[in-house]
Amino acid sequence: MFVIILNTKAAFRSIDTELVETATAFDASPSAVFWKIRAPAALPVIFAGIRLGIGRVVKGMLNGEMSIAIFGLGGLVKKYGAAFDASNVLALSAVVVAVGLAGKLACQFLDARFTC
Repeated sequence: MFVIILNTKAAFRSIDTELVETATAFDASPSAVFWKIRAPAALPVIFAGIRLGIGRVVKGMLNGEMSIAIFGLGGLVKKYGAAFDASNVLALSAVVVAVGLAGKLACQFLDARFTC
């Protein structure tokens, strides 16, 4: 969440102030300024933060499960790693990669949908 929050804050700070000033000069309401200017201008940077966060989420999920879970992907990786069962560890690694890839593709789809 930290990366996403920082990118969102930076996105709203980097908006061209001339656009906002022009909209207010033409008597746009604050909600119209937000939805028509601020949000569309900030979305590409927000989605960049989400893409960065997805990788950290998958890594954190696996590390957390390896630390405290008996079941789940992390628990299974820990169990099969201790038993030197390489085929199952690699299969679970493929599942983790698939989860990360699915998150990345979902983020790309939403980014293309809302920023174009």
